Amino acid sequence: MNKIGDIKNYTLIDKNYKYLIYLIFCIAAFFRFYNINYENLWIDEIISFWVANPNISFKETLIRHNSLEQVPILFNAILKIYFNIFSYNYSISRYLVAILSLLSFFVSFLIIKEVSKKKSVILFFTYLLAINIYLIKFSLELRVYSLVVLLTSLSILLFIKALKKDSKIYYFL
Repeated sequence: MNKIGDIKNYTLIDKNYKYLIYLIFCIAAFFRFYNINYENLWIDEIISFWVANPNISFKETLIRHNSLEQVPILFNAILKIYFNIFSYNYSISRYLVAILSLLSFFVSFLIIKEVSKKKSVILFFTYLLAINIYLIKFSLELRVYSLVVLLTSLSILLFIKALKKDSKIYYFL
C-alpha cells in the first residue's frame, strides 16, 4: 500500500499495457500486409503457385510437388485449398502467407507471456517480432517459411504448456 491508500502506483507501462500491445499488433499487421504485391512472383514463388493449381488433380499436384519441391507437401496442399476457396490468382496468393505470419506472431506473443510475467519484457519482445525484417520479408513471399515458423512456434508453446502441467500424458507427448 502506498500513502494514498488502496490505489496502486502504476507505471506508464501498466496503465497503457493493453493499448501498447494492440498498437504493436497493428504495427505487425501493417508491415505484413503493406505492399504485399509490390513485386511480381519470383521463380520459387511461381513454383509454389504452379504446384498448387486448383484446376489439376491432387495426384498431379503431388507429382509436380515431388519433382520440384524439397519440403513436405503440407504448404502446397493448404495453398491449393486456399485457391479453391478464393481464386487462382497470384495477386491474392500472398495473403495466405501474410495471415500465417500474423498467426505465428500471435503464437510467439503467447510464448513470451508464458515465459515472462514482466510487462516490459513482453512489450519489448513483441515489438522486436513486429519489426523483424526477416519475418516481414518471409511473410511477403509465397513460400513455406511462414508456415514453418507458425508450426515451430506452436510446438514450442505446447511444449512450454506441457512442462507446466503435472501430468504423465503431457510429459509423454
